[in-house]
Amino acid sequence: MLESAAFDRDLGPHGYPMSLATDPAIRGRIKVDATVDFIEQAIRNKQDAYKKDYGHQNQNGFLFSAVVDKP
Repeated sequence: MLESAAFDRDLGPHGYPMSLATDPAIRGRIKVDATVDFIEQAIRNKQDAYKKDYGHQNQNGFLFSAVVDKP
């Protein structure tokens, strides 16, 4: 259990331990792929539209959720 907690504390935002992520020996051996989260993109686009259209109103507490239509 203690080892798991220590591992979690060392984990970087990318899911790899920071001890590995900061090791100069891996420089040049890292491949990065880009993936689009279309649901997150749609939510942020809607948030931006609300800010543009209703920016004069207090939007604190607004929650945006997504539903994926069936094909």
